[in-house]
Amino acid sequence: GLGPPVRVEATSTRVNTETAPVASVVHYEFSARGEMPPVKLTWYDGGIQPPRPAELPPGQDLPGFGILLVGENGKLLISYNGAFVLLPASLNKEVERLRPTLPRVITPAAKDDGLALSLHHREWIDACKGGPRALSNFDYAGPLSETVLLGVIATKTGKQLQWDAANMHVTNVPEANEYVRPEYRQGWTL
Repeated sequence: GLGPPVRVEATSTRVNTETAPVASVVHYEFSARGEMPPVKLTWYDGGIQPPRPAELPPGQDLPGFGILLVGENGKLLISYNGAFVLLPASLNKEVERLRPTLPRVITPAAKDDGLALSLHHREWIDACKGGPRALSNFDYAGPLSETVLLGVIATKTGKQLQWDAANMHVTNVPEANEYVRPEYRQGWTL
């Protein structure tokens, strides 16, 4: 239920027209949703990391890849292998471990169709064959792609963008809209 970002701003190493920058930091702001508060999300890549949380034990660094969720009462550090740490460590005694609320991909270890596939590929094929809907379906993947691509546009322009998702339009940086809806050459329109 996060919805589209309303503001996006990025900083990066040198930007050119042919490749992505070596490293970037993208700041996203999302509006409040009903009783849920606004959300700020920051994406770091290319070796740039957020400041090391003071709550980490001495000698422990942030993992090379992962997620750091910052809340009002603590932080949750999740590595890409799924291991997580509550910060400060004292929260581990106070917080009841929650069961997963999102459905998990459960597929037989081996199907007799001769295909050795990763779980997300198997999930997609099973959905195509009439099985359960894939968790990363277009209703989810489309808005996620829009959010990520707005970060790319903010990186290219070097400006904070105000995003009007309903109209698919950057409202404060007119030149950014050429990346949203590019003009196609004659004969190559969609």
